[in-house]
Amino acid sequence: MSAIPRKPAVKPAKTAHDFTALVEAVRRIHNECAVAINRTVNTTLTLRNWLIGGYIRDYEQHGADRAQYGIHLLEKLSDSLQGCLDRCYTGRYLGLCRQLFDAYPSIRKSLISESGVALLPGISEPSVARSKTRKSVISEFGADSWTLIQRLSFTHLVELLALEDPLKRAFYEIECIRGNWSVRALKRQIATLYFERSGLSLDKEKLADMAHSAAEKAEPKLAIRDPYIFEFLGLKASEVVSESNLQAALLDNLHEFLMELGHGFCLEARQKSIVIGKTRGFVDLVFYHRILKCHVLIELKVDKFTGQQTCRSLPAEEGTVYLFADGLRMDLARALEEKLICSGLEVRLDYEWSALPTVTATGKHAWMPLAGKLSGPLEGEGFEPKEQSTGKTITHARFKQLIEELGISFLITDGTLFPTGCAWTEFGSLDTYGHDQGAKLAWRAEEELAGLQQRILDLIHIGWSKVKVITDHGWLLLPGGLPKTELPKHLAESRWGRCAIPSAGAQHGYPMTSWFWDTAEAVVLAPGVSCFIAGMEYAHGGLTLQEALIPSLTISTKEGGTKSVVLKEMKWSGMRLNIILEGAAGLAVDLRSKVADASTSIATSTMTAAEDGQKTSLLVADDETLGAAAFLVVMDESGQPIFKHSIVIGEN
Repeated sequence: MSAIPRKPAVKPAKTAHDFTALVEAVRRIHNECAVAINRTVNTTLTLRNWLIGGYIRDYEQHGADRAQYGIHLLEKLSDSLQGCLDRCYTGRYLGLCRQLFDAYPSIRKSLISESGVALLPGISEPSVARSKTRKSVISEFGADSWTLIQRLSFTHLVELLALEDPLKRAFYEIECIRGNWSVRALKRQIATLYFERSGLSLDKEKLADMAHSAAEKAEPKLAIRDPYIFEFLGLKASEVVSESNLQAALLDNLHEFLMELGHGFCLEARQKSIVIGKTRGFVDLVFYHRILKCHVLIELKVDKFTGQQTCRSLPAEEGTVYLFADGLRMDLARALEEKLICSGLEVRLDYEWSALPTVTATGKHAWMPLAGKLSGPLEGEGFEPKEQSTGKTITHARFKQLIEELGISFLITDGTLFPTGCAWTEFGSLDTYGHDQGAKLAWRAEEELAGLQQRILDLIHIGWSKVKVITDHGWLLLPGGLPKTELPKHLAESRWGRCAIPSAGAQHGYPMTSWFWDTAEAVVLAPGVSCFIAGMEYAHGGLTLQEALIPSLTISTKEGGTKSVVLKEMKWSGMRLNIILEGAAGLAVDLRSKVADASTSIATSTMTAAEDGQKTSLLVADDETLGAAAFLVVMDESGQPIFKHSIVIGEN
């Protein structure tokens, strides 16, 4: 049995007495038949899904063997249907069918009166009756069921099912039918809080006229933002607000807007025509950032912001080492670039966008091909992804194993030997100092950059042909603490400084985005530069350029540059160290407690390295240093350390 909707009547065309009338008749018949076919398909699809939901609910209540499936019924049913039916029947899709049956029980009457179906075969009356008493009940204020399934597609109904308030759902049902909204239009009107604005508006008729006139093109022009935007622009909730109003208000308050963005922004254009791929569009606001030396495009969004779900690629390239520096912000990367160039290295600075939210747990692993092994869902208070094959949260130890499976060896901090294949190493404590010491991070920045510079020089000079410095996120720093914004604990599963995991159904009014590892998981973002926790001077996780724009540095030696130094052999004979170096002939060699401090030398004298393959000896005069940690250091002609290797005095 299948319920077949009645065919909408097509008006007979008038006799075509001239060519113009003929064209009009063909056009009208074509359009009306297309509408009829589309309506028939949509109606049948909705009725099919409602019937499927009814059978599922009936089985849950009366199935003789239902106990053995329990909460896994939908997954088991989906697996069983894969072999014989379309693959669309996922557990989630079947759940929507059941939800449709529960939310709209009156569709049963339509099946009887309109389709001539006396009863649902195999579905008992009690099952239908019980569906009326469930939490998601049909609104008595909404459209009648037959009009609903004829005028709205199943995709429309899926959006409506997400609305728990029966009155709100009924409002959107009626408005969607009256305005002939597309699914896109319905989603945007829900996202722009049309129901709430209609209640607040002083001119409801004008607001409705604007909504329906725009929705006919599936491009509603009403824009609503969160309360902090209204406060920032000085707009009242009782006014009818459009995107053009919002843009004009931004420009009228340009000074405050630029202050909110931060330093370096210069307004260049508005409504700038731009082509991306094969699509031409208009960017609302175009800025040039004089510090980053790049354009910044701002598009006013009325839907939920969904972060970029693609990520960078880090292939296992021969001779390349990836140096991960946690929290290396763009401005510090620029400073590091200058230091490396002054050291005679070839440097290329690129930039990318961090995974959202901008925290280490999410961003560190967001690169291909590693990202192909990880996914959601969110569990607990953190934002750690899970390994798809095991469902377990990824740990640092497992991370090391996974990258080695991808052909990338994990290099410990002092590991500088054997520059073969591709490697991953980690260096720096910017993020750790920021969380532990707050604003005092500013005092540590230069020290951290010097350490990064030396680590890169060490990697280059022992034979790695290319070093790629990557990071996971930037950060905000404000002495005295970032401004506090309220997010009550009962509205969030967990709260970080600049982001949070919302509780189910929480009404908080803050901007949200999707979690990088699972777009079905929502993440709340603190607006502007505010923070959910009072007194935090250092924080990240939000959506500002300082946090989300991440640098990538590729470093190599210039053509004809310094030859790499390689330690081929090392052996202690008493207090004398015998070494064989390659690529260091004529350069100074020393033993030091601190690499860059010549005053910490423990050798009787600095030696000149012998030719490649020849032995060079250094003597330690003080017997009390036996067993102490030190460094074998090679310097260039200017005295700059270009190679180091950790040693223990007297131990092979």
